[in-house]
Amino acid sequence: MQLASTLNPAQDIQPLPLSLPIPHSSFLTDPMYWNSFSEFLAMGTHGIYVWGSVGVMVLLMVLEPVLLVRGQKSLVARLKRQFRAEKTDRSTQSRR
Repeated sequence: MQLASTLNPAQDIQPLPLSLPIPHSSFLTDPMYWNSFSEFLAMGTHGIYVWGSVGVMVLLMVLEPVLLVRGQKSLVARLKRQFRAEKTDRSTQSRR
């Protein structure tokens, strides 16, 4: 019984200290400057990764609505065919 009274989770568990790097104030306020348009495109040495990811994102953003519209048209056409087939099937069964 005495063991339960001596344990206090709030006092026994200490939070881990976080030591995150604090960015320099100029990092947050100074805009980026490039001397030429080619330097802007190069993005230092990261241009291929930056512009490649932007290109993939643009491609996917354009492709998604196109594929959705095509899928919707295909679904509507299939449902119309199915409805016509069922309607024809019912009319031939009622004649018998």
